[in-house]
Amino acid sequence: MKINWNSRYNTIAAYGFIVLALSIIFYLIVSEIRLFKIQVGNYINIFQPIIIGFIMAYLFNFILEFYEKVLLNKLIKAAKKKTKRVIGIVLTYLTVLFLLYMFLYFILPQLLSSIMGLVNEIPSYFIAITTKLNELTMELYIPDEYYNILVSKWNEFVEYILNFATDLVPKIGNLTKSIVSSIWNIVLGVIVSIYLLIDKERFKALSKKLIYSIFSKKNANKIIELAKRGDHIFGRFLSGKILDSLIIGILTFVVLKVVKMPYVTLVSFIVGITNIIPFFGPFIGAIPSFFIILFVSPI
Repeated sequence: MKINWNSRYNTIAAYGFIVLALSIIFYLIVSEIRLFKIQVGNYINIFQPIIIGFIMAYLFNFILEFYEKVLLNKLIKAAKKKTKRVIGIVLTYLTVLFLLYMFLYFILPQLLSSIMGLVNEIPSYFIAITTKLNELTMELYIPDEYYNILVSKWNEFVEYILNFATDLVPKIGNLTKSIVSSIWNIVLGVIVSIYLLIDKERFKALSKKLIYSIFSKKNANKIIELAKRGDHIFGRFLSGKILDSLIIGILTFVVLKVVKMPYVTLVSFIVGITNIIPFFGPFIGAIPSFFIILFVSPI
């Protein structure tokens, strides 16, 4: 049944009910925030395969569209649309598996070795830097009160970094353990994503029918147009940002390798990943990269 939003009293009543309901929900959430977090976590765990499947389908759809529009429509024009879709999905997941294999075989071992080496060498780096700083402060004849402040702040910083480095390896182990324990959810997510990609036109049609059944034709058209524009803008931005970050990571690796910087793979990976974050990503990636290189080779 469609709601006649043009009626003034219906609109006021609907908006009043929505505001009242949202106010009650907000109050209940704030008053029982811990219980709310637990319930949300339980629901996320239940629907995790579906959530993973939707995310995979949305991301992999860019690769699928590339294969369908650029390759399959030119190479096998006479084939049926269903056949092209199946071939495109197979090529899409083969591409994803290839990229995953390249990451696990070439990048991940170097990342782990760099992290382990950095964690093991951090105490010696700090001892060397502390010695240099003590020599510098003695040459500059800094007053005792300022010297004591600098020493206390430096010791706090050293303690923070050492605690972070000590907890880093167990955190990586826990992250790996959680990923391994979620393998079944990931497998289910892959199945869901394949099902969504095969019949993505049908799911789009069902979504349109649902929107038209709830809203008036005018409002439904606005919602659908807004969703199309949002998908177009966000999708192109995301795909472009991932490609841009990949290029930045490769360029960083090449430049650091040429100038013989330490921990090239680790720094390049940090720069490439954080570059995906809009605006502040390059600065976020530069800070840990700066300190990693500073500890090893200040010059």
